[in-house]
Amino acid sequence: AGFCHVLRIGNDGTHERLPLIEFTAAQKLRVTYSDAAGSNDGYSVDVSALLTVGQSHHYEFLFSPTQRTFTLDGAELYADTNADGSLDASSYVGASYPLY
Repeated sequence: AGFCHVLRIGNDGTHERLPLIEFTAAQKLRVTYSDAAGSNDGYSVDVSALLTVGQSHHYEFLFSPTQRTFTLDGAELYADTNADGSLDASSYVGASYPLY
C-alpha cells in the first residue's frame, strides 16, 4: 500500500511542494508544503472516520504567508497561523508549476 495523491503543485522529482496533498494507506491525510527558505513542512491528520468509499468529498486548502488550513467536508482538520509571516512562500510566486 502507498499514497493516493489528491493534488500536487510543483515539478516532478524536485523538492518544492506547493502543496502536496495525499491520503496514506493508514487513512491519514498528509499535506506537505514548501516555504521561502526551501524547507518542507507538513502535517498528517486521521481522516478514517470522515471518508466513505464511493462518496464525493469537498476539500479546501489555504496557503498564504500567514496561514495554512485544510478543511474536508466542512470540518477544519488543520490550522497553522503565524501572523509574523513565517509561512512565507514568496520565492515561488510568479513561476509556473505543473499540477498533478
